Amino acid sequence: YTMHPDFENIEFADIEVDVTPEPTSIDYNEEYHLDGVSDTVRQIYNQIKSELLKTDPFIIFNPQKYYISIRKEKNVAFFATRNKKIRLVVLKPVEETRQEITKHTIKALAPGVQKFWNGPSCAIVLDSTDDLNEIITLLKNLIAKS
Repeated sequence: YTMHPDFENIEFADIEVDVTPEPTSIDYNEEYHLDGVSDTVRQIYNQIKSELLKTDPFIIFNPQKYYISIRKEKNVAFFATRNKKIRLVVLKPVEETRQEITKHTIKALAPGVQKFWNGPSCAIVLDSTDDLNEIITLLKNLIAKS
């Protein structure tokens, strides 16, 4: 084999390496989820949280990347906040939830979504502070059973 130019005449270029630090991890807290939402959404969340904590101070509101879970021994519900409403996923079958919740929209979840939430579940749409008592009662019952 022949080489042109000869191997001894080859020069190596200096390679610049970008050593910028990786972004720090994001702290997922309640303010992360409530940033940029309407006052109504904040009021809904705060009212439900305060009522549940009055009943049992050991309830944990656990912020994660996509939701805030409500748990005691195990997760019982998940808040997914939007700008003008909250989607509250409860770990209870849709038929049983419809018997207890009459003044809010209840949406059935696809089987794959229910598998993601680890069991039979449905979503309750909360867009006003009216009639939150039935939601709070439902959550208290779920926590008592956990």
